[in-house]
Amino acid sequence: MVLLRDIGERGVIKVIEDIISYPSDAILPFGDDVSGLKVNGMRLILKVDAFSEEFCRYYWMDLYDLGWKAVTMVVSDFVVKLAKPIIAVVSFGIPSNRRLSEVVNLFRGVADAAKYYGLHIIGGDTNESKYDLWISVSAVSLDKRKYTPSRFNAQEGDLVVTSGEYGITGLANYIHYNKISLETLPENLRRKILNKTKHPVARVDLLDKIMEIAEYITSSIDVSDGLAQTLYDLAEASNVTIELNSIPIDSTVKEYTTRNNIDVEQLALYGGEEFEILFTINSKFKSKLDKIISHYGLDLHVIGRVVNKGRVGVYYRGRLIPKRGWEYFR
Repeated sequence: MVLLRDIGERGVIKVIEDIISYPSDAILPFGDDVSGLKVNGMRLILKVDAFSEEFCRYYWMDLYDLGWKAVTMVVSDFVVKLAKPIIAVVSFGIPSNRRLSEVVNLFRGVADAAKYYGLHIIGGDTNESKYDLWISVSAVSLDKRKYTPSRFNAQEGDLVVTSGEYGITGLANYIHYNKISLETLPENLRRKILNKTKHPVARVDLLDKIMEIAEYITSSIDVSDGLAQTLYDLAEASNVTIELNSIPIDSTVKEYTTRNNIDVEQLALYGGEEFEILFTINSKFKSKLDKIISHYGLDLHVIGRVVNKGRVGVYYRGRLIPKRGWEYFR
């Protein structure tokens, strides 16, 4: 008997892929960040994301934060595919002994996030659960854009690019599971952790700028399961080896980890819920990338290169990075 924990979330997805009938004319292969079809010459993209309170709530978060995060999670997947959702439906389940005020708080978070992203909530479904609260957001975008980058098309020689800096969410994990009080942290670091976890923001600010180099992007993927896991997901989908030469790490995290003898690279590689963008671009067009970075002052960083087609692996300065990150059922 095979248990879910024996194969993990990604193994379960592969089993499901063998069962369902996936349309041959889909915009992206099965297992990418989003799904989509061409409809009357338009690009229709759909995405659903869900989580339960037990697995996705830090001790300092409230239900407003979970509602906000549920919307951000979905929007982030659209952004990496150069799309912006326009409508969504929200489903949730909650035990009957929970307070009405909790539902109100949850949906205030949903409503505020939807307003922030210009997303219209048009419906949903209400369910009763036995033990835990859960929430699911499904969203749709519709536009005339011709190109949708896949996670399955990174090529040897491509540059690997990411947005933002890492380490904040990894440190949040460390603090939560080691039961460290946020009050013991320096004020600027505490504020960054609270902003990144209670009020995460998908990188919609980069969408229009990245569209200027869209034709040179060979693959893209959302960073939400940790940087290392995301790199492995991209490497496995594209059947390539990725060599990292740098990791952009938040300076306040570096200071804290140095003082407290914590491995900062581990925090940067194995965080989760970063909601950053990661893509590969043909190295011949690095000047195009540099131009938009300079012109707009973008926090985009070239962190490595695709070095081998046909062999899967992720290396950092010559050292093989262990494959692990956020994965359900493990």
